[in-house]
Amino acid sequence: MPSKPRIGKYRHTPADEIRIGPGGALFHTRTRRRMPFGALVGFLYAIIGPILAAGTSALFHAMGLGRHLPTIIGNSKLPPSPTLENVLFGAGVAETALGSMLAGYWLWIMLWRTRLAIQQCERGVAGVLPHLLRRGASLGAVMAFASGAVGIFGLYLRTAPAAQPWFVRPFFGLLAIIPTGASATMTGVIPLVLLVLGSLCGAVSGAAVAFLWQHYPEEPIRP
Repeated sequence: MPSKPRIGKYRHTPADEIRIGPGGALFHTRTRRRMPFGALVGFLYAIIGPILAAGTSALFHAMGLGRHLPTIIGNSKLPPSPTLENVLFGAGVAETALGSMLAGYWLWIMLWRTRLAIQQCERGVAGVLPHLLRRGASLGAVMAFASGAVGIFGLYLRTAPAAQPWFVRPFFGLLAIIPTGASATMTGVIPLVLLVLGSLCGAVSGAAVAFLWQHYPEEPIRP
């Protein structure tokens, strides 16, 4: 006789259903889209982020707008930009790369897992591109502000009082995110630049997802 299932071994898997769509076409209700080279996505964002930030800072100076770049955020005096310790708005290369990697990968995952109507997907890039551009631009703006928290954290670690023990600096760095972020928002230029850069990167990511979708169609999930 068959052995009884052991506690902790049972795992429920929803069944795959096949339904009739528009025009009588059959489609699977549970599908997924493979995403190869997922680790490479985060690596690319980690490289592009600091380059884009440094380029933005250099563009301000080239256009004679360097005076609009903040020199003080909170109680921290910022070094000249773009430099290794201040790529843009006080964030160094390390925290800019880390924040770009985390925010960019999160953005990519959310775009890649977007579900659209069958009619849109059947039209190819033209059918999915408008939706992914809008979604990418809005999500990119949110991710840009989220990555700014990483920059504030890194700025505090580098500018913390010398007498402060190193093992408590991360804790106070987390506490500094809210007041320092509020101070950065009051400058006006920082939220504006983050909004533009985030929306631009999000839209480009949405376009990239739209083109790659054509090579990796949705596949049914087998129980």
